[in-house]
Amino acid sequence: MSTNFSRGDWVQRVLAFTVLATLAWTMSRNSPDPDLWGHVQYGRDAWAEGLAFSNTYSYTAPGFRWINHENIAELAMAWAVQYWGPSGVLLAKCAMGVFVLWLIMRIVGRQLRSAMFTYGVTLLVAVNLMLFWNLRPHVFSYFYLGLMLPGLLWCFPSRLAMPIDTASNANPPSVPVHTGRWRIRWLWLAVPLFAVWANTHGAFVAGYGVFGCYLAGKALEAWWFEGRRATQVGLWLIAIAMVAGAATLCNPYGIGLHRWLLGSLGAPRPEITEWLPPELGNVAFLPFWILAATCVGSMSLSQRTRDWTQWVILMLVLCESLRHQRHIPLFALMFGFWMPVHVHSAFERLRGWRRVRRSAAKLLPTDAGSIGHEVDASSIGYVVDAASVPMGRFSCAARLSESHTAPDESPVWFQYGFVAILVAVNVWIVGLVANNMREIPVRHAWYPVAAFQHIHDRGYRGRIVVPFRWAQYAIMAFGADESSGVRAARPRLTVSFDGRFRTCYPQEVVDMCFDFETADDDANRHRSAASAGAARDRILDVGRPNFALIDRANPTAMRRIRGRDDWRLVYEDATAELWARGEAAAGEAIVARGEFTETDRVAWPALPRSGPDVRQIGHRE
Repeated sequence: MSTNFSRGDWVQRVLAFTVLATLAWTMSRNSPDPDLWGHVQYGRDAWAEGLAFSNTYSYTAPGFRWINHENIAELAMAWAVQYWGPSGVLLAKCAMGVFVLWLIMRIVGRQLRSAMFTYGVTLLVAVNLMLFWNLRPHVFSYFYLGLMLPGLLWCFPSRLAMPIDTASNANPPSVPVHTGRWRIRWLWLAVPLFAVWANTHGAFVAGYGVFGCYLAGKALEAWWFEGRRATQVGLWLIAIAMVAGAATLCNPYGIGLHRWLLGSLGAPRPEITEWLPPELGNVAFLPFWILAATCVGSMSLSQRTRDWTQWVILMLVLCESLRHQRHIPLFALMFGFWMPVHVHSAFERLRGWRRVRRSAAKLLPTDAGSIGHEVDASSIGYVVDAASVPMGRFSCAARLSESHTAPDESPVWFQYGFVAILVAVNVWIVGLVANNMREIPVRHAWYPVAAFQHIHDRGYRGRIVVPFRWAQYAIMAFGADESSGVRAARPRLTVSFDGRFRTCYPQEVVDMCFDFETADDDANRHRSAASAGAARDRILDVGRPNFALIDRANPTAMRRIRGRDDWRLVYEDATAELWARGEAAAGEAIVARGEFTETDRVAWPALPRSGPDVRQIGHRE
């Protein structure tokens, strides 16, 4: 007996480690976000010079107000890069994700006491987070939400938080407990949370919306079940929500941050991919569609009592996820903390139906006249009668008895073989995670590494039109002082536009950038009335730029600049083209060409170096 228990225990431990390793792999993506360079650079500048309140590094909107809602995130990222290096930043990002997923496993495991079901639900959530868990301030918002949701579950305990006996399929009805058991005073911890969140990332608006709706729902629940006796509880919940909202005013801009968010979020931004709906035919969003279908199906089939506060919030966030990709992680986290008990209930209900039909096919007569007779089915525990079987169907409330014979113990060789396979899989997954932690690879095929090296070698200075997704890379490469790493008094190059978007650029500049990069008939555009009828290539004239860097994957931008006689091609490679005019173009007799392969990459930050030829930079996979 002890030997069998020991073997089974080892199998469970190795399996649990395999799941944790897999979760770590999903959280260990090391692809550089296009805004990563800017976030680190702005953080460095803030550490050295204090917060900037006007546009920096740009020639199209100098002095325009800058409302930065990511200050803490950028300070943290700059500090981590300085003292931990890129590998340390990757490790911290991965650890944050694994911790949130561990919380989900912990809570679901206590509710269901079914290891395999817990692992399956957690992995489904992890796969949905995987695409969005990048090196960017958004990760902090997901992390804060991952702390807030279990906190709300703990502060408002109910029968939903009680374990389910999966062995006997005991599913007691879930009813709200007396409000006297609510841990209301602990909700005050939300006040410092939102004070920090408001200075970390703009998604504090979504987080506060969830928090406020949750407290409002619980206040209504208290009044519904306890009437006037719950008035004091409801007033406390309202007070906590109001104070937590007031805490978001503790930011460098005060109410100005909220005014800007109200105006910015009210205007669409279809040019940004993550603000578009998830594509039905895109395999990258297949996990989301599975998650959404599981959620809706479980809501329909679950026999557990619904927590309507959670369900209303979950449906609202699901609707937002169908409109904007960036809300998918919020939906996935709420699903992970709130829905597993209902998914399990729906699964058990479907499994019960299947067993009923199989058993009935063997034991019941097939003629219609025999329906309604009681059948001796004590071996399977079902009773079928006319009242419980409308239209000849079996009652979904029927339950499988526990009199079935337990399966035989697996052979010893099978258990050892299974453990050996799991160990091999663990070694492979740990290797993948370790490789992802080694560096942040910047591929020549994705970013203009070679073109930036050419600009550096030629000593170009001035103003440059640069694609939206490469602009913050250019800011760190040519806007910072080479020795100190902070903003130079006279940057070598200033950019036309960058990923800070409306935080420090007027809508007219946003329009100029995307008018140049997108086709005339592109439906994914939002333009101000002032930009109507304006020339699509006016970004090449506003501010008299000296250079224009063109993404060769963008045929629209290439066509527009080739139609201009005042611009001359001075450099090209497989990724980018560099055009110049005026004195910069006159000094170039021939077109320089960079050479690299599709697999060439360099470690982030991939800044230009002095000396070596561009082909010697980086390595091949």
